[in-house]
This record gives sequence, structure tokens and C-alpha cells, in this order.
Amino acid sequence: MYRTYELTDKEIGKITRLRWDGDTYYYDVFESQEECDKEQERLDRIAAEYEEKKRKYMEYLDGKSSL
Repeated sequence: MYRTYELTDKEIGKITRLRWDGDTYYYDVFESQEECDKEQERLDRIAAEYEEKKRKYMEYLDGKSSL
């Protein structure tokens, strides 16, 4: 599947990124690489927290631990 986006005048010359979170496409526009990196770090932390909670929940379901 291909998605086409036309950049607006405000977006030209900025860092743009299209990302998929498994349910929705997000179109991000950043002023600088540092801003983009900070957002990626935030998303990575959220993903790590999700995976940890998922792991703990699966252990709970298996009877190996309590929540």
C-alpha cells in the first residue's frame, strides 16, 4: 500500500516522518533532528513499558507471578 502526502509550505525544509503503530498512520513534522530524536526516544520508552507490562501479564496468566 502506498500513501502520498503533499508537503505544505510550512513543512518544506523540515524533517517529516510517516510511522505506523499497528493501527494508525501518523505523519510527524519536526523542526530539527534533535526534536525527532527526542520523540523517537519517547516512543521507544513507551514501547519498552508496553512490552514489560505484557511480559508480566503473560507470566501472571501462566501462574508464575502475581500482579
